[in-house]
This record gives sequence, C-alpha cells and structure tokens, in this order.
Amino acid sequence: MIKTVLKIASALLLGGCLTTSDNATTFQVKTIETTNNGIPFYAVVKSTELSQFLGESYHKIATQTMLEDPESSSLETLCFIPGSTQTFKVPNPDHKPLAIYFIFTHPGEEWKYLINEDNITKVKILLGENEIKSINKF
Repeated sequence: MIKTVLKIASALLLGGCLTTSDNATTFQVKTIETTNNGIPFYAVVKSTELSQFLGESYHKIATQTMLEDPESSSLETLCFIPGSTQTFKVPNPDHKPLAIYFIFTHPGEEWKYLINEDNITKVKILLGENEIKSINKF
C-alpha cells in the first residue's frame, strides 16, 4: 500500500500536479558607496494596484514608513547601508502587483517601481546615487 502511494505521489510530482509555489518574490538590491550620499536609507515593498501606485507621493510613502502607519499595506521594510547588496524574499499570497519604494534623502525621478507582471519570482535592482539605475526581472 505504501509503495503504491509513493508511486502515485512521485508520478504527480514529476508531472507537475503537486508542485507548489511559495507565492513569494525574491529581491536583490545592490547599492553603491555613494547611494543616498553614503547615508543609510530605507526601502519598502507593498502590495498595491496600478492606480494606487501612480497616485502615491514620496511624502506619503516616507511618512508611512517613518511613522510605521498601521494603515500601510507594507509587506517588508528594510534598512540599507550604501555599498552593500541585500537579498530578501517578500511573500505575496494574494498575487497582487508589488511596488518597491526607496526612501532617499533627496530622491531622483526613479525612486519607486511597480512589478505588475505574472510569474516574476526574482527582481534584481541596481541603485545609483539617488534613484534606481536598472532593474532585471526573472
């Protein structure tokens, strides 16, 4: 009986029927020594919708982050030290679009980014002095 159950389980796993997804996105963020003028800064990852993302101001996100607003839909808040690389995983059980916001002292134009595509499991971000320089999604 146990052999039969193991054979069925193996067949289903090999066929992809029992494969599981942890519904998470892995982020790798690389900074340079002059990011944010060498001063530590925060990043926030939130689940959001396109219309909400487009309407969110830097001031609103920064205030929510610094005050730890309970109304915020933040999934992850991290502190970065310039010149470092951090890798972290963000759960997304609702499969909503994810937005990442960088709270720089003097943000450039590209301080936030929306991941609105399905099946993105890894995002690599390179930061410049005060904004996002490049993004690769896998």
